[in-house]
Amino acid sequence: MAYKLKTAPAAEPVSSTEAKAHLRVDHTDDDTLIGTLIITARRFCEEYLNQSLITQTWYNYLNDFYDGAIYYVYRGPFLMINKGPVQSITSIKYYDADDVEQTLSTDYYHTDLSSQPARIEVSETPETYDKLNAVTIEFVAGYGDAADVPEHIKHAMLLYIGHLYENRGDEGHRTPPRAFYDILNQNRIKTF
Repeated sequence: MAYKLKTAPAAEPVSSTEAKAHLRVDHTDDDTLIGTLIITARRFCEEYLNQSLITQTWYNYLNDFYDGAIYYVYRGPFLMINKGPVQSITSIKYYDADDVEQTLSTDYYHTDLSSQPARIEVSETPETYDKLNAVTIEFVAGYGDAADVPEHIKHAMLLYIGHLYENRGDEGHRTPPRAFYDILNQNRIKTF
């Protein structure tokens, strides 16, 4: 199972103005650096949380419909999407036994997008061609725009931005402050 970003977020959860206020920076000399630190902090938070913060589109590649399934219901596998919160499933495509790409009808799967991680129950499992990444699930994930991201996640980002800004190039201070993890653990999705 592998994930690949299709469409990156259009904005960041924390603005440059918010980051500069947190850092107590009132000049423009470090604006480029601060912009990079915001992106770095978002990506680090997303990776740690197993979530997408701002709306973005992803591909989830599976070798077959049973790759990554946590268990099998009486009709088929139960697949998990570990990049939530998932807003929608755009499509599920697969290569059939003849190596021709097909789109799985929505009649053959059911989604639970309220759960974290989101779940897909596949009721009719078609035969797939024996190759890597034979199944592709395209989905949209994220809380929405910056205003929809929980404030405590934004605060954790600011802590990490401050840590990176103050410890530039300092090999001994790579690890974020403990409070960063304490805050994010409230929303961390455990992967299977």
